Amino acid sequence: MVMAFVNSKIILGSVIETDGFSVYNFINDLNFVHEPTVTENGGKTKELYPWVHLVIGNLKRFILGTHHHADPMYLRLYVAEYCYRLNRRFHKDDLFDHLLKVCLLISPRKYNILGIKKIVYNH
Repeated sequence: MVMAFVNSKIILGSVIETDGFSVYNFINDLNFVHEPTVTENGGKTKELYPWVHLVIGNLKRFILGTHHHADPMYLRLYVAEYCYRLNRRFHKDDLFDHLLKVCLLISPRKYNILGIKKIVYNH
């Protein structure tokens, strides 16, 4: 899965920085420059990658605070919503205009196209 992602999303010759996890060892064989940063017991990780920890921590808070739990079936959608909000956090003034524009340009989607099951509540 990692190899498929790397082959499809990263330009050949790119420099890839990782945490040194063994799953990334194949990167050296694929025309990429691999720069692993191995830390002992994660000691310097927060120092080296502060934004990674901040974003992951905020994602956890978002899921627990907004949705109160993470149903594995919808986890992909929770993460997509978080990414959407994260990428637009500095554009709050035009958020409504953007949302309205998207609603007008995109046709309605059915649940089966979105990849989720419709929930039917029995009263």
